[in-house]
Amino acid sequence: MPASASRLLVVMPSWVGDCVMATPLLRAIRRHYEAAGRETYMAAYLRPHLAPLFSSETGFDACIEGRPAGLLGPLREAGRLRRHGFDTALILPNSFRAALLTWLARVPRRIGYDRDGRGPLLTGRVPCPASGGRRAPVPLVEYYLKLAEPLGVEVAGDRSPRLAPRKADIALARGMLESRGVSPERPIALLNPGASKPGKRWPAGRFAALADLLHDRHGMQILINGAPNERELIQDVADRVEHAVILDLSRHDTTLAALAALCTLVDLVVTNDTGTRHIAAAVGFERLHRGEPAPGIVTIFGTVRPEWTTLNYPRERELVDHATGGVEGVSLSQVADACRVLLTPAPSGRDATPSN
Repeated sequence: MPASASRLLVVMPSWVGDCVMATPLLRAIRRHYEAAGRETYMAAYLRPHLAPLFSSETGFDACIEGRPAGLLGPLREAGRLRRHGFDTALILPNSFRAALLTWLARVPRRIGYDRDGRGPLLTGRVPCPASGGRRAPVPLVEYYLKLAEPLGVEVAGDRSPRLAPRKADIALARGMLESRGVSPERPIALLNPGASKPGKRWPAGRFAALADLLHDRHGMQILINGAPNERELIQDVADRVEHAVILDLSRHDTTLAALAALCTLVDLVVTNDTGTRHIAAAVGFERLHRGEPAPGIVTIFGTVRPEWTTLNYPRERELVDHATGGVEGVSLSQVADACRVLLTPAPSGRDATPSN
């Protein structure tokens, strides 16, 4: 019978979207221990910029910020973690370094996928999904949920990623918009033209044309989201917009927690396959769960197949050029049509939910 954990360390992934797709696992673990009447301290080890997004509403008792970068990084960070006295580590990243970190921290029980040559560092080795080999698309939500088995956690029911922004963050987001002339009482679209790799970025000119189209056809106010290191790209999009009034969020220190809060206020998100998509969907799932209005999402895929990140969000439209696999193969008219359907209420009064 799997042993329980009294002090559990969850080593979180490096990417925003991957962290969001781990939330069903985190929810299942917390629910399992609460149902069993066990007091389990659960902490996250994650990169500093991720902490505001996961410091609440995910079941963590603490977020330990850090990054084992450099030659001595794992040793340095392990010393910090050792002081917390964890008895179990659940390692979500696939890297050798992540497993080494918990081994150096002397966590007695270390659970993770047996891959990348790190098996000897693990006490709980989970085999990779075998169907079709490692290259077969496995939705990351399901990939992470399999790691619950060594903890004796049964996963049942809702498997949707969910995030619930704090009321204070929503109030701050609303105030920020209003102070810059954007009314949350009128339709708002959030565009996200950035991505980690060029092959995942829909052309800037098309994002600009879409901004004008959404303004002209649907009367939408336009927010353009981007990280501080994407300001040049955001400015390129802004310079191409002909008459829509836009708000550049990259110049307003928008944290991930603020972005999640903004997703409660917008009607539509158009994004490349990035963390913004996952945040918007997770916020949307939570709002649908509560019976509240949720944003429609149009996701434009490029170099990564959608099957790896299946979310099953009912108000998402996934657009892929299956012929070439290139992001530029997705046309402006395809995106505009997807937006139109998401913004058009169904005859019954329910939100339109086109199939992917």
